[in-house]
Amino acid sequence: MDNLGEAQDVNKGLWPADQPIGSHYSVKEQLPRMLRMLARHNIKGTYFCESWSLSVYPGAVRDLQDQGHEVAWHGYQHESWGGLSAEDERANFDKSFEAARQSELGVKQGITILPFEWKTVDAFYYMEKFSAIRQSHGETAAPLSPSDFESYLLAKIDEVIASRGYISILFHPFLQTSEEKLAVMETILGRLSRDPTIWCAPCGEVASWVATHPSAFA
Repeated sequence: MDNLGEAQDVNKGLWPADQPIGSHYSVKEQLPRMLRMLARHNIKGTYFCESWSLSVYPGAVRDLQDQGHEVAWHGYQHESWGGLSAEDERANFDKSFEAARQSELGVKQGITILPFEWKTVDAFYYMEKFSAIRQSHGETAAPLSPSDFESYLLAKIDEVIASRGYISILFHPFLQTSEEKLAVMETILGRLSRDPTIWCAPCGEVASWVATHPSAFA
């Protein structure tokens, strides 16, 4: 999961001036539904949160941790990392980690980056601004449907099982804006939870396994 509330909108000056901070629908409405789905299927995941959001939504962060999910870092306010100077990157690290230290979350040593592919991310299918990325993958510029996303994921899961490989699947709460989209997540969680050959784990656990099994990647 990714994007906790309005951090990026505030950073870009897009958050409405008359709307209170800490009232984003994705945290108040969509995230609780997604957490209930995960609990129903007994699946633990990772939520990439902006450090700015830790003090804005402490209850949501606590709920994630209490339910066994990993809380990971996505910049201070979801900055576009490629557009930052080296000095800005250092400043982002410093204020991000300071915000985490001041929260109940704290900071664990080390940073792990795990690979993903765009076609296993819901934003690839749903967001207008991803038109160029869609076209670079042979798709149309226009947004795709939830059924397109579901079909690709189900086929990809079968492919990964056959190759004994790895897949990272990403759902953004702010994009779960219809029952059809939420049904995709329900279907995929059901597929993952029913298959005993699948190990579905938070990113930190996957990274730890990789670090302790170097021979698997020789």
